[in-house]
Amino acid sequence: MSRRLTPRGEERRAQLLAYATRRFAEDGYHPTSVADIVDGLGVGKGVFYWYFSSKEELFLEILRTAQKDLRRTQRSAISEEPDPLCRLEFGIRAGVLWMATHSDQRRLFEFARTDQTFADAVLAGQKVLVGDAVTHLRAAVDQGQIP
Repeated sequence: MSRRLTPRGEERRAQLLAYATRRFAEDGYHPTSVADIVDGLGVGKGVFYWYFSSKEELFLEILRTAQKDLRRTQRSAISEEPDPLCRLEFGIRAGVLWMATHSDQRRLFEFARTDQTFADAVLAGQKVLVGDAVTHLRAAVDQGQIP
């Protein structure tokens, strides 16, 4: 569902995402209900359903947002580096650091990989990251750094 949100609407949506991320990471996806999320934020279910059509859509958005943030972090870490091998190293280091500092999202990735409903979403994000790495590997081959 795509709506044009006011700044307050963006803030409320971000609150839902952040709170749900914590709850899902602490209590698990399946045991956490929409009621748990809205009760924890002190809002009604109508607020939840204004932003998300289901708990599944919310969880998928959490995964997409986390994957985008991870990729953005890696791209920022390599943006000024001309050497493709160093870009690989810096990107990997940035990814590991991101995972270490985003433990809730990491837990959700681990769960999502094993759940049939969400495994494809995680796999799609992983394919993008692998594609990024391949670009740098090819550049290293082209420059003669890797035979």
